[in-house]
Amino acid sequence: MGVFIPMNGLANTSNHEGQIKKAPKKNSEKKVESITTEEAEIKPGELWTFNKTVYSDRSIIVEVELNGKLSDIVEYLPDRDIFLVNGVETNVIIEKENTDLSINAVPTGGTYMGKWHYSINLLTTSAGAAASILAMAAGNNPIGWATGVVAFFYGTQTTLYYTVEQWRYAYKCQAYPYFNKTTVWTNVNRNVIQSINESGKFFSTQPVPASCTP
Repeated sequence: MGVFIPMNGLANTSNHEGQIKKAPKKNSEKKVESITTEEAEIKPGELWTFNKTVYSDRSIIVEVELNGKLSDIVEYLPDRDIFLVNGVETNVIIEKENTDLSINAVPTGGTYMGKWHYSINLLTTSAGAAASILAMAAGNNPIGWATGVVAFFYGTQTTLYYTVEQWRYAYKCQAYPYFNKTTVWTNVNRNVIQSINESGKFFSTQPVPASCTP
Protein backbone atom coordinates (compact mmCIF):
# COMPACT_ATOMS: atom_id res chain seq x y z
CA MET A 1 0.00 0.00 0.00
CA GLY A 2 1.71 3.16 -1.19
CA VAL A 3 -0.54 5.61 0.61
CA PHE A 4 -2.08 4.93 4.00
CA ILE A 5 -5.73 5.97 3.90
CA PRO A 6 -7.39 6.44 7.30
CA MET A 7 -9.72 3.60 8.09
CA ASN A 8 -13.45 3.64 7.62
CA GLY A 9 -15.43 4.60 10.65
CA LEU A 10 -19.20 3.95 10.86
CA ALA A 11 -20.13 0.58 12.28
CA ASN A 12 -23.73 -0.42 11.68
CA THR A 13 -23.79 -3.94 13.07
CA SER A 14 -25.60 -5.56 15.94
CA ASN A 15 -23.99 -7.85 18.49
CA HIS A 16 -25.84 -11.17 18.49
CA GLU A 17 -24.73 -13.26 21.43
CA GLY A 18 -23.74 -16.78 20.50
CA GLN A 19 -23.21 -15.98 16.83
CA ILE A 20 -19.73 -14.51 17.08
CA LYS A 21 -16.96 -16.72 15.83
CA LYS A 22 -13.25 -16.44 16.33
CA ALA A 23 -11.27 -14.55 13.70
CA PRO A 24 -10.99 -16.47 10.40
CA LYS A 25 -8.01 -18.77 10.06
CA LYS A 26 -7.04 -17.30 6.69
CA ASN A 27 -4.92 -14.72 8.53
CA SER A 28 -2.98 -17.53 10.21
CA GLU A 29 -1.10 -17.95 6.91
CA LYS A 30 0.23 -14.42 7.19
CA LYS A 31 3.11 -13.34 9.33
CA VAL A 32 2.09 -11.99 12.71
CA GLU A 33 3.92 -8.75 13.42
CA SER A 34 2.57 -8.02 16.88
CA ILE A 35 0.06 -9.21 19.47
CA THR A 36 -1.07 -6.94 22.29
CA THR A 37 -3.71 -7.13 25.00
CA GLU A 38 -5.15 -4.11 26.79
CA GLU A 39 -7.96 -3.66 29.30
CA ALA A 40 -10.18 -0.67 30.03
CA GLU A 41 -13.41 0.10 31.86
CA ILE A 42 -15.77 2.12 29.69
CA LYS A 43 -18.75 2.06 32.04
CA PRO A 44 -18.82 0.98 35.71
CA GLY A 45 -18.87 -2.80 35.97
CA GLU A 46 -17.89 -3.27 32.31
CA LEU A 47 -14.29 -4.43 31.87
CA TRP A 48 -13.35 -4.55 28.20
CA THR A 49 -10.37 -6.55 26.96
CA PHE A 50 -8.85 -5.83 23.54
CA ASN A 51 -6.75 -8.62 22.00
CA LYS A 52 -5.13 -7.02 18.95
CA THR A 53 -3.18 -8.88 16.26
CA VAL A 54 -1.36 -7.01 13.48
CA TYR A 55 -0.34 -8.98 10.38
CA SER A 56 2.40 -8.48 7.80
CA ASP A 57 -0.09 -7.27 5.16
CA ARG A 58 -1.16 -4.53 7.65
CA SER A 59 -4.51 -6.17 8.33
CA ILE A 60 -5.64 -6.01 11.96
CA ILE A 61 -7.96 -8.16 14.04
CA VAL A 62 -9.19 -7.15 17.49
CA GLU A 63 -11.04 -9.72 19.56
CA VAL A 64 -13.08 -7.71 22.04
CA GLU A 65 -14.20 -9.26 25.33
CA LEU A 66 -16.66 -7.88 27.87
CA ASN A 67 -16.13 -9.17 31.41
CA GLY A 68 -14.21 -12.14 30.05
CA LYS A 69 -16.72 -13.12 27.35
CA LEU A 70 -16.20 -12.58 23.63
CA SER A 71 -18.32 -9.61 22.50
CA ASP A 72 -17.10 -8.54 19.07
CA ILE A 73 -14.47 -9.21 16.44
CA VAL A 74 -13.32 -6.08 14.62
CA GLU A 75 -11.21 -6.53 11.48
CA TYR A 76 -9.47 -4.00 9.27
CA LEU A 77 -8.78 -5.03 5.66
CA PRO A 78 -6.23 -2.61 4.15
CA ASP A 79 -6.59 -3.86 0.57
CA ARG A 80 -10.25 -2.75 0.60
CA ASP A 81 -9.90 -0.06 3.29
CA ILE A 82 -12.90 -1.34 5.24
CA PHE A 83 -13.84 -2.53 8.72
CA LEU A 84 -15.75 -5.70 9.49
CA VAL A 85 -17.58 -5.97 12.80
CA ASN A 86 -18.54 -9.58 13.55
CA GLY A 87 -18.03 -10.37 9.86
CA VAL A 88 -20.33 -7.62 8.59
CA GLU A 89 -18.92 -4.77 6.49
CA THR A 90 -19.44 -1.40 8.08
CA ASN A 91 -21.41 1.37 6.46
CA VAL A 92 -19.40 4.52 6.08
CA ILE A 93 -20.27 8.19 6.40
CA ILE A 94 -17.22 10.00 5.13
CA GLU A 95 -16.23 13.33 3.64
CA LYS A 96 -12.75 14.23 2.42
CA GLU A 97 -11.15 17.66 2.26
CA ASN A 98 -7.81 18.45 0.66
CA THR A 99 -7.33 21.92 2.11
CA ASP A 100 -4.66 22.15 4.82
CA LEU A 101 -6.27 24.21 7.57
CA SER A 102 -3.60 23.34 10.12
CA ILE A 103 -0.87 25.80 11.03
CA ASN A 104 1.92 23.25 10.97
CA ALA A 105 2.44 19.54 10.50
CA VAL A 106 3.82 17.91 13.62
CA PRO A 107 6.60 17.03 13.15
CA THR A 108 7.33 19.59 10.45
CA GLY A 109 8.40 18.77 6.91
CA GLY A 110 5.50 16.58 5.87
CA THR A 111 3.27 16.81 2.80
CA TYR A 112 -0.40 17.28 3.68
CA MET A 113 -2.38 14.31 2.36
CA GLY A 114 -5.89 15.41 3.31
CA LYS A 115 -8.58 15.42 5.95
CA TRP A 116 -11.22 12.71 6.41
CA HIS A 117 -14.44 13.09 8.41
CA TYR A 118 -15.95 9.99 10.01
CA SER A 119 -18.85 9.00 12.25
CA ILE A 120 -19.50 5.96 14.46
CA ASN A 121 -23.10 5.01 15.18
CA LEU A 122 -23.17 4.35 18.94
CA LEU A 123 -26.69 2.88 18.84
CA THR A 124 -25.73 -0.06 16.64
CA THR A 125 -22.13 -0.54 17.77
CA SER A 126 -20.99 -1.87 21.13
CA ALA A 127 -18.76 0.34 23.26
CA GLY A 128 -15.86 -2.07 22.78
CA ALA A 129 -16.22 -2.24 19.00
CA ALA A 130 -16.52 1.56 18.77
CA ALA A 131 -13.35 1.99 20.82
CA SER A 132 -11.53 -0.52 18.61
CA ILE A 133 -12.52 1.33 15.45
CA LEU A 134 -11.46 4.68 16.89
CA ALA A 135 -8.15 3.25 18.11
CA MET A 136 -7.35 1.84 14.67
CA ALA A 137 -8.77 4.77 12.71
CA ALA A 138 -5.51 6.65 12.48
CA GLY A 139 -2.96 3.92 12.79
CA ASN A 140 -1.63 4.40 16.29
CA ASN A 141 -4.33 5.81 18.58
CA PRO A 142 -3.95 4.23 22.04
CA ILE A 143 -6.88 2.13 23.24
CA GLY A 144 -6.87 3.98 26.58
CA TRP A 145 -7.57 7.25 24.79
CA ALA A 146 -10.21 5.66 22.56
CA THR A 147 -12.11 4.07 25.45
CA GLY A 148 -12.07 7.39 27.30
CA VAL A 149 -13.63 9.10 24.29
CA VAL A 150 -16.30 6.43 23.91
CA ALA A 151 -17.12 6.57 27.64
CA PHE A 152 -17.60 10.33 27.34
CA PHE A 153 -20.23 9.95 24.60
CA TYR A 154 -22.07 6.75 25.50
CA GLY A 155 -25.51 7.44 26.93
CA THR A 156 -25.44 11.10 25.92
CA GLN A 157 -25.05 11.01 22.12
CA THR A 158 -26.00 8.57 19.40
CA THR A 159 -23.08 9.37 17.09
CA LEU A 160 -19.37 9.91 17.63
CA TYR A 161 -17.84 12.37 15.16
CA TYR A 162 -14.12 12.44 14.43
CA THR A 163 -11.70 13.75 11.83
CA VAL A 164 -8.34 12.35 10.72
CA GLU A 165 -5.66 14.56 9.17
CA GLN A 166 -2.58 13.03 7.62
CA TRP A 167 0.93 14.07 6.55
CA ARG A 168 3.46 12.04 4.57
CA TYR A 169 7.23 12.35 4.94
CA ALA A 170 10.26 11.61 2.77
CA TYR A 171 10.71 8.04 1.53
CA LYS A 172 12.91 6.12 3.92
CA CYS A 173 13.92 2.47 4.28
CA GLN A 174 11.75 1.52 1.27
CA ALA A 175 8.61 2.91 2.90
CA TYR A 176 6.86 6.23 3.53
CA PRO A 177 6.53 7.55 7.08
CA TYR A 178 3.19 9.12 7.99
CA PHE A 179 1.79 11.20 10.81
CA ASN A 180 -1.92 11.33 11.72
CA LYS A 181 -3.89 13.68 13.95
CA THR A 182 -7.32 12.57 15.16
CA THR A 183 -9.79 15.17 16.41
CA VAL A 184 -12.99 14.11 18.16
CA TRP A 185 -15.90 16.57 18.04
CA THR A 186 -18.84 17.03 20.38
CA ASN A 187 -21.35 17.86 17.64
CA VAL A 188 -22.25 17.20 14.02
CA ASN A 189 -21.00 20.66 12.99
CA ARG A 190 -17.50 19.65 14.12
CA ASN A 191 -16.76 23.03 15.68
CA VAL A 192 -16.28 22.04 19.34
CA ILE A 193 -13.32 19.80 20.15
CA GLN A 194 -13.69 17.02 22.73
CA SER A 195 -10.25 15.42 22.36
CA ILE A 196 -7.19 15.31 20.10
CA ASN A 197 -4.66 12.52 19.65
CA GLU A 198 -1.46 12.62 17.57
CA SER A 199 -0.11 9.31 16.29
CA GLY A 200 3.58 10.10 16.05
CA LYS A 201 5.41 9.14 12.85
CA PHE A 202 4.87 5.58 11.66
CA PHE A 203 5.44 3.47 8.54
CA SER A 204 2.38 2.38 6.55
CA THR A 205 4.26 -0.69 5.29
CA GLN A 206 7.09 -2.81 6.67
CA PRO A 207 10.39 -0.87 6.31
CA VAL A 208 13.62 -2.49 5.15
CA PRO A 209 15.38 -3.23 7.38
CA ALA A 210 12.58 -3.89 9.85
CA SER A 211 14.59 -2.14 12.57
CA CYS A 212 14.40 1.19 10.71
CA THR A 213 12.52 3.91 12.58
CA PRO A 214 10.43 6.64 10.91
